[in-house]
Amino acid sequence: MATIREFIQAKLSRYNIDLTEAELDAAIIDQGLTPADQYASSASKSTLKVIASVIPELLLAPDITEGGYSIKYDKGAVTSYYRLLCAQLGIDDNLNPQPKIRSKSSLW
Repeated sequence: MATIREFIQAKLSRYNIDLTEAELDAAIIDQGLTPADQYASSASKSTLKVIASVIPELLLAPDITEGGYSIKYDKGAVTSYYRLLCAQLGIDDNLNPQPKIRSKSSLW
């Protein structure tokens, strides 16, 4: 059985995202979970919230290329996954805000 930390690392590795243990542990603790606890379905929503909380910051990181070695994220795929998580969890999508209609009739 995987720990919460291992589950999140496995999910993020699909998108070539590798967080340091300190970054990941801090995000897990911020959601009220313990990184070394065994993953259980009862912690599913909180675990997915951890992933959703780290994605916006990851998308700000620049692509790195040095001497034939490069680190790049498929930002479109990561953004789509983030949008899916936000919809599933019922949280605000900070990367793709919905347009708002405001009444400006008071200006006339």
